[in-house]
Amino acid sequence: MLAVLVVVVIIAAAVPLYVGLRYERVVERRLPEWVARATDTLYRVTVEDVSISLFSKNITVRGLRIFPDSAKVAALKAKKDLPPTLFTLKVQRLSLKSIEWAGFIADRNFSCKALQAAHPELVVEKVDAALVSSEKPAETRQDLHQLQIDEIELLKPDIKFTTWQASHPQSFHLKGGRVRLLQWLFDPSAPRDSSLFFYARSGSIDFDSAIITQYKQLYNLQTGRFHFSTPEKKLVIRDLDVKPLFSSAEFYKASGHGQELFTVRIPNLTAEGFNWEDISKGRFILRALNLRDPYLRVYLDRHYPRDKEKQRLIPSQTLLKAAFPISVDTVHVANATIRYVEKSDKTGQEGTVPFDKCWGTITNVTNLPEQRAQHAVCRADLKGMAWGSKLSAAFQFNLQQEGGGFEAHIQQGPLEGQRVNELTRALALVEIASLKLQSADVNLRFDGHTLRGSSTVRYNDLKLKLLKEDEGELDRRGILSLVVNKALIYPDNPMEGEKVRQVTPAVTKGRTQSFFNLLWSALRRGLLLTAGRNDGLADFAEKKGK
Repeated sequence: MLAVLVVVVIIAAAVPLYVGLRYERVVERRLPEWVARATDTLYRVTVEDVSISLFSKNITVRGLRIFPDSAKVAALKAKKDLPPTLFTLKVQRLSLKSIEWAGFIADRNFSCKALQAAHPELVVEKVDAALVSSEKPAETRQDLHQLQIDEIELLKPDIKFTTWQASHPQSFHLKGGRVRLLQWLFDPSAPRDSSLFFYARSGSIDFDSAIITQYKQLYNLQTGRFHFSTPEKKLVIRDLDVKPLFSSAEFYKASGHGQELFTVRIPNLTAEGFNWEDISKGRFILRALNLRDPYLRVYLDRHYPRDKEKQRLIPSQTLLKAAFPISVDTVHVANATIRYVEKSDKTGQEGTVPFDKCWGTITNVTNLPEQRAQHAVCRADLKGMAWGSKLSAAFQFNLQQEGGGFEAHIQQGPLEGQRVNELTRALALVEIASLKLQSADVNLRFDGHTLRGSSTVRYNDLKLKLLKEDEGELDRRGILSLVVNKALIYPDNPMEGEKVRQVTPAVTKGRTQSFFNLLWSALRRGLLLTAGRNDGLADFAEKKGK
């Protein structure tokens, strides 16, 4: 009796083991067949090891590799008959749990409770359109009806997407972290459902980093942590960084023209109302965009000529010309730092306009026609500090005017004039010996051609020292400075016993002039007109500063 029991136990253990080993060989043999059949023999597959547990209904595949057949790709490339995309997949360990064996054995359906891929490396390349067949591919027989997985988990993935533009590569690289997809279903016969998240009902992605690169690019874009969850409809990005790949001198040499050089850093970015269905349809629709501690630096070197063929746009024009629909209800800016830096071609020195501790909102950022018809204005209200003094700036951008019309109201609080000497020495060859700015109130309006308005600047005790450039050094021009202070400028506004002077600056926008430079030019002209006893002094000073 004991012997019979032992034999039964041995058989009970050996049969599943034997069957499992048999199915392992079946999987190893069929997996290449399945992939080849599903891809019209374009792809090949190799595995290092397959293990199956019939008791727990699990399969573990190690060293999985799926890749295009190089000979097949070469032949299709020669005929310009490649598919729109090619991919290569490598997975260190692929685990499938609680498999429904009936559908799997029948080679018709596949379902399981969970799939986990450790260290998957996926490279997806969008083929150059010149090598893709223009004919619609013939429909092929679908051997597999459905793939259904309750939960998919990718651990420490490395995913790289490459596209082509004008025969030049652009790539998007996501690395590290975790991807989780729930209620995943692939049905070749079902119509496309844009509400699904990579064929899943819900999911989340959490990458350690993201990097975007382009051919002959001047900038590099990368991020730290990159998180999105479909239930939360929230995108969180840490340490977004857009910066030039070269020094300023190398940048201008590479670009060949005078243009603004941008540096952007956003340590904390949160997009609320981030709907995957809108994104899948090519629509960027958000309820709110929160930017905490952002940094923006705009740099312009006057030594280099402008590209006369390239028109510089007002922000609203850039928004309206965007290649895809955009709508953001509110942008919240918290503790921003902004720098506008200009390098003079006369002095070779740099002058900086600072805007620190900036807080505010930008509302109705949209290019949707129906939304612009109801709300035609995008408003930006910002408050911060400039040279240690309170500064507020309010803008209204007309979203129905293609010429980029906008209005601006700028107010500056009390300021000691010597604090702006770095700027005036570099760009105007002027040093402020003394100045007590009481307040500045500027209202401007741009009609698509000229920026004009009113400027009221109250100040006392203005004294200037004019400078000249001599072999890289700035020397004072004593006699001319004396003449200017005594005869050509007003030391106060208002002068004793007189009304406050209000001037009307006007600046015509050049085709190659940026929004930042246009705004700065109008503010500067208002200051010069206020201080000068005649308009000719402002014209002379601006000519010297150009």
